[in-house]
Amino acid sequence: MPDVDVSRNYVQHIIGTLKACYGIDVAELSRLGGELDCNFRAMNARGDRWFVRLTPISFGMAPIEWQNAVLRQLEERPLSVETPVLLPQRDGGSMSVVALGEDQYVLRVTTWVPGRSVAELGVTDTAFRRQLGRLAAEMIESLRPLNGAHIEQNEHHWMVVRSGYSIRSGSHAVEDAARRSLLDTAAAWFDQVEARIPALPQTVVHQDLHDFNVLGLRDEDGSARVSGVVDFNDAVFTAAVAELAVAAAYAGLRQPDAFSAFCDVVTGFCSRAELTDLEVDLLYPLAVARLAVNASTWSARGQAGNREYAASRSAATWPALEQLIAVDPEHARERFADIRLETAASRIVRAGRTA
Repeated sequence: MPDVDVSRNYVQHIIGTLKACYGIDVAELSRLGGELDCNFRAMNARGDRWFVRLTPISFGMAPIEWQNAVLRQLEERPLSVETPVLLPQRDGGSMSVVALGEDQYVLRVTTWVPGRSVAELGVTDTAFRRQLGRLAAEMIESLRPLNGAHIEQNEHHWMVVRSGYSIRSGSHAVEDAARRSLLDTAAAWFDQVEARIPALPQTVVHQDLHDFNVLGLRDEDGSARVSGVVDFNDAVFTAAVAELAVAAAYAGLRQPDAFSAFCDVVTGFCSRAELTDLEVDLLYPLAVARLAVNASTWSARGQAGNREYAASRSAATWPALEQLIAVDPEHARERFADIRLETAASRIVRAGRTA
């Protein structure tokens, strides 16, 4: 990925492409963070904003077209919160190929999703976290029509179902003994359930409802609500419970009680969808392992370079991981089973009232 610099004309080239292909007169182009893509916020003189994503064409077109299909599916079956909408070009297309130096990139533009990341919002409340749980269930419902159309994809680093390998691939960078022990425990919990993963129900999921991809707004009284979801790059056909696992695990970040926050998300999810016995059994070890992947990965990437960005992505992870590791998986499983029963009874009552 190039270091986009005005002096090398990269920014001006992007601005020119946005004008020629989309009719957008860009007054300001601001660089945003991104793991693999090169992302920008484009703004015109009136303050209208768009999200601009440049993906190396060397990644292949199939993953890019899959991401576009996911976004279009959400246009057909919208969520209760905002998601990015692909902006059509003047010629009706949805992508352009631009050359930046010796490299070529696929340029796409989507609507700007308003809100602040949960990482910026800080402490949330029970209502917010239950809304997040309902959103995870809603996401599964909205993306379900893609189950027969998903592309063949290799498992990638962030997939919940391969968390054991991903934890260990970066744990060498964690020198602190206490933190290394947290990673080892999370990996061991994952190992204990890994053989049962193939039997889990499968579907297409966003699989990345973490604190930087979930956006929220605060009302006048200070209460927070989920306002949007961004970044569908990791959407994949995999274990359905991965959607809940990621959302619930990351909900504990920056909260005084990570496990209570986790349970709030489970409650919200179960108020809208059902969990199988196997999903109840595997939810906690999978979720804790996915959080450990975050800690392990950004520790390794920080060691390799860009320490400040890596630290910002994992600083809140360690305290939450420590809290969750302190909860016995069997206790967690029993609590989730109770939540399932409680919410099932509530669903029956609601159904009776609307009948």
